[in-house]
Amino acid sequence: MIRRAIAVFALLCAAAPAAFASVTVTGRSVTGTEGTELNVTVASGSTSEKTNACLNATIDWGDGATSMGTILPGGSSFTVRGSHTYAMAGHPDLVTTVRATSPCSPATASAHSPVTINDAPLTATGAPVAAYARYRATVVVATFTDGNSLAKAGDFTATVDWGDGTSGPATIATRPGGGFQVTGRTTYKTPDTYPVSVAINDAGGATATATTTATISAAPPPAHLLGVGAAPDRDPLVRAFAPNGDLLLNFRAYPKRMTSGVRVATGDVNGDGAADVITAPGSKGRAVVQVFSGIDGHRLRRFRAFVGRFHAGVYVAAGDVDGDGHTDIVVGAGEGGRPIVRVFSGATGAR
Repeated sequence: MIRRAIAVFALLCAAAPAAFASVTVTGRSVTGTEGTELNVTVASGSTSEKTNACLNATIDWGDGATSMGTILPGGSSFTVRGSHTYAMAGHPDLVTTVRATSPCSPATASAHSPVTINDAPLTATGAPVAAYARYRATVVVATFTDGNSLAKAGDFTATVDWGDGTSGPATIATRPGGGFQVTGRTTYKTPDTYPVSVAINDAGGATATATTTATISAAPPPAHLLGVGAAPDRDPLVRAFAPNGDLLLNFRAYPKRMTSGVRVATGDVNGDGAADVITAPGSKGRAVVQVFSGIDGHRLRRFRAFVGRFHAGVYVAAGDVDGDGHTDIVVGAGEGGRPIVRVFSGATGAR
């Protein structure tokens, strides 16, 4: 009877479940700077086991990245270390999870760590601006670098104060060779020098300001003009407009009594780099073709495209027909005239 009782007691002891191990974890404060690798202790804790050799740790860094933590072999107390680089400043939710595995009894514990990731500093430099008045200018106004090597152009915004009472947003792009550049668009109305200020803001909170000077000059005569003639029975005035819409020339090409209208073409006839204005009488006009300077409107040339009793008017066009770098003058007889087309050299005037 005694032997049977001892056997039953032994069987009950063998069947009794082993006690689970306990693990406690406490998060440690973590501080760093965006773009700079951290190698830090993220948590500490203890286990009821005599050794931490059977513990492993996983770190969720709170920015979508996870990694295994390092627990140095030792007694029942332990610390968890890890390495990570945050791309953005902020306060991510870092969670450390420690698990006890075989041969230790299973156990799991987690802890949150307070994290502060500071914004890396910005360093900005203004870029000189040069543009023409009344022409839309797209210019680089500043360059800058971020201490965060993982920064992207989309992390930043910028505003430009153009110094003429206007301001507006700018675009950020990666700069060839490293860093970033700020590009703005504006139109200055008057030639002058203007103080320009560029404010740059990082999504993480860092800011930088760059200053520069805009030198705005009067635009040179354009290589292309839009010429506008006159309709029949109107004052034979001719107007020439720059590509930006500025009226550059406004003159009477023929005597006011001429009522046939004025047809025009434009091109650099004299080779000075500026487009000139070529005029011809319209319907029923005489064949008198003239060339006026696109710089100041003075007459450069006057000739008869057709001779005799010609009153059919002239169509006029311009182009470098002979490839000598000067715009040549192409004329054709108007309605009622003979089907004749002639080309006159822009360089010499010869037909």
